Amino acid sequence: SRPAEYPKERWLMIYLVSAAYIVWTMCKVNMSVAILPMTQQYGWDSPQVGLIQSALFWGYAASQIPGGLLATRYGGKQVLLGAILVWSTMTAIAPLAVANSLDALVLSRVLVGLGEGFAPPAGARIIATWVPEAERSR
Repeated sequence: SRPAEYPKERWLMIYLVSAAYIVWTMCKVNMSVAILPMTQQYGWDSPQVGLIQSALFWGYAASQIPGGLLATRYGGKQVLLGAILVWSTMTAIAPLAVANSLDALVLSRVLVGLGEGFAPPAGARIIATWVPEAERSR
């Protein structure tokens, strides 16, 4: 039985992928908001702030292709779940990391990016699996 034969489940999958993307965006943006008071609290200069801000995108860029390969091999649901667990855990660990060192915070942001980089290909795989070709936009 193909997933496309189950319209109610299909919509549930679309809603869950959308919810994951919303959380993904919130976790990506949170440091952009928090960095201003953190800069004052920890006395970071502009290069340090730039390092923290860019660290997420290093991991994000590095995980796009592997994310697509894993989503194709293991399925989008499993890869997206793993991605959510990685980026959420690393986001939650950020306060502990910053209390430890700047390097620990940068590492946590790289790992957030690694987790987030798996989300787009996994979400695309889920949509490709659950939405019939005849119902996709052209």
